Amino acid sequence: MKIIFDWSEPKTPLSFFAESILKEPQFADFSYQVANGSLSPSHLKAGEAFFHKWPLHKSPEALALFSSRPEKVQLLETLDCLVTKMGPNNQVQFWPELFLPAVIRKSIKNKVSTLNLNHFAYVVSQDLWMRPLASAAVNLGYANIKLVGTDIDFLKNQKNYLSRKLIGVNFETVLTQELTLQPQQAGLLMNSLDLQKSKDCLQDLAYFNFMTPEGLFLDFIDGAANLSLKEEADRAHLISINAKEIEQLWWSHALLSSSP
Repeated sequence: MKIIFDWSEPKTPLSFFAESILKEPQFADFSYQVANGSLSPSHLKAGEAFFHKWPLHKSPEALALFSSRPEKVQLLETLDCLVTKMGPNNQVQFWPELFLPAVIRKSIKNKVSTLNLNHFAYVVSQDLWMRPLASAAVNLGYANIKLVGTDIDFLKNQKNYLSRKLIGVNFETVLTQELTLQPQQAGLLMNSLDLQKSKDCLQDLAYFNFMTPEGLFLDFIDGAANLSLKEEADRAHLISINAKEIEQLWWSHALLSSSP
């Protein structure tokens, strides 16, 4: 099967992920091509698939095109991939996918064998990343989740939305400047803020006094400021998973989930 990748985030070369992923034994029959905007699904041939990694924060733009959506996409009204394949009778099949919650679960299971679910999970975000991250925490078994950000109105809106969608979970809202004052410790912290643009948040997060010893820290942004936060996490003896690790696992999971 030939996979055609379209890369909308040129900050990290797609070839790094494609070449390393496709060396894995389960992809022995796969080849790849990087589209870089030069190809479209109309170029598909039999046995080929077209992957467009979609920015989560732009989910509403893509979802407006689909009246029928997979259950996981419909639940959170977010997507992270548009997949196109040539189906039966040379009919092009085109649909949205949301792989991130499953990828988070897999990345954590690769690092630790057990989780203490009595602790809180903290989700730090200021856009639609918050929904799949919170959903992933729920899927892992966390029943208490703190939604952390810089805009209290946004946090309240996301709390109301997630409370309707993910029944039986206790959601609380916390401003980043209040992190160091939290009475409940976090066993899991997930961050999707670009800390280069939020230096105050970097300082608040870097204390890590709200984390349990050997807690889990996942950062989904690959940048200098976020890397410095990982270094602080290492000094605090947290178990860290960085953006590159998650990205590579995302592509591997996406290919396996969508291959015939």
